[in-house]
Amino acid sequence: MGKKLIYVIYVILFQFSLTNTMAICNSRDSGSIRKDSGIYIAFNYLASIPLGYFRSTIYSGAFAMNGNGLNIEIEHPVKPGWLGLTFESGYYINPFNFNALNTEFNSIPQLGVPEYTLSNASPYKEIPILAGTFLKTRYKKFSFQFMSMVGIDITYIASIYAIQPRTKNILILEPLNNTLLSQPLIIPFFSYNLEGSIQYPIDKYISVYINIGYFNDFNFYYDYFSNYYYYFPLSQLHIGIGMSYHFNK
Repeated sequence: MGKKLIYVIYVILFQFSLTNTMAICNSRDSGSIRKDSGIYIAFNYLASIPLGYFRSTIYSGAFAMNGNGLNIEIEHPVKPGWLGLTFESGYYINPFNFNALNTEFNSIPQLGVPEYTLSNASPYKEIPILAGTFLKTRYKKFSFQFMSMVGIDITYIASIYAIQPRTKNILILEPLNNTLLSQPLIIPFFSYNLEGSIQYPIDKYISVYINIGYFNDFNFYYDYFSNYYYYFPLSQLHIGIGMSYHFNK
């Protein structure tokens, strides 16, 4: 946890220093920058690429595959031209790599449930609710923006379904710690998002943009077999395209 805290402090200090640097740059060239005002609403379609543990297909991995999602962002400039507040929510889906699970385990007895065989698996589903700040600067018609946000991520953990061939009875297993469930597991996690984008206006109110971001959850689970708590980051690389609309005051 000490390394994670140092990392978060580093991000905050980096954004603080970048804020001051951009403020100086904008004050020197205020005549060439059109002042922002009002509210921006943006819609974004993205590819969700799982990283590290989230993608891993070994025994302790999460078996996530490449997915996609939709975002909505609301932005309000506080210091017009370079600093503002942002709110974001979305819906991401990452399919579960069921074929890799079959290859890794072959049959359910290795997961502690004899006489059952693997049937199928549901995907990971996430609904993030985040808020934070953004920094923006312009070069000619292009806008360059960096956002840092924190919040919660309501996560529908993927579930493995197993069937007893003789009785047709179905069991639900949660893959992160191999426990039996009566229904799919839903957990709210603390999460953060670091994102950069390049925007281009097509008229006075509408802009198109591309963005890339790093999204991560701080998650812990208790392994009943080893009697330990483990950290499992559901980290993802997001690459998206979108459109924003500017509501002037």
